[in-house]
Amino acid sequence: MRTYYFTIDGQQCGPVQLDQVAKLDITPDTLTWYEGLENWIQAAEIPEISAILTDKKTMPSISRPAPPAIEEAKDTSGHTTAASNTQSGMSIQQKTEPDEECPRPRLGLAIFSAIMFPTGIAAIVKTSLIKTRWEQGRYDDARWLAQSARKFSIMSIIIGAIFIALIITYYISIILFFINAHPHSQFYS
Repeated sequence: MRTYYFTIDGQQCGPVQLDQVAKLDITPDTLTWYEGLENWIQAAEIPEISAILTDKKTMPSISRPAPPAIEEAKDTSGHTTAASNTQSGMSIQQKTEPDEECPRPRLGLAIFSAIMFPTGIAAIVKTSLIKTRWEQGRYDDARWLAQSARKFSIMSIIIGAIFIALIITYYISIILFFINAHPHSQFYS
């Protein structure tokens, strides 16, 4: 399901699912973005959001309470976090850090997998991007990169182990062939 991000009063908020858009105070000019767009565009340019905005115009005006204040705090790592809760129970992220920590980049595993088989290079590349995506506030991307890097690492290690086993089997068969072909050689003395 597609999630949207909006710029409201100079603050980025989101991800917001389509059924929650009507609860936000957006206008047709509100800058909007979702995964797949290259740049931010106006909300009116997105058909499903434009339809919601049209529906909001035809609804009777309801007085809305002022939005709650956004509290900023420094966490133990020195990052500024912001949280906001609305009365509808919807939580809006504004470049906040999630409850969990950044996925652990397993660079050692990625390097070992690249030594085992060349597809491990993809694991190294993905691992190197995890922290950057996390710091940019792209938490889902960071989690996906961590999972993808782990899968590439494991796949490369398995393929590499099979490849090594085949090489060892090949050389053992050559040695056994040589021994069987020369039964009276110095190996039997």
